[in-house]
Amino acid sequence: MSMQQDIKDQLDRLTADVAAETTLVGGLTVFIKGLKDKIQELADATKDTTTAQALQALATQIEVNNKAVADAVTENTETPPVNTEPSNEPTPFPNP
Repeated sequence: MSMQQDIKDQLDRLTADVAAETTLVGGLTVFIKGLKDKIQELADATKDTTTAQALQALATQIEVNNKAVADAVTENTETPPVNTEPSNEPTPFPNP
């Protein structure tokens, strides 16, 4: 196997892994929102104020936890550096 083929195979595997992670993250986001919405629905439907308060507190905690996860991901995700050095490469003309 050539070095170029090995690199292509690794790229293909990484691309598939990233696609799977993206699907998983999207599914998790939908699940968390659905869970929070259902808990809120139960809180709104109950006539018992103690239960309603407990359910509301649970829905609020889910929001707090979800934000903490999103903040942690953002904080621990590196932003690629922006290359501010001028390029010696000519800018290609767009294809008509």
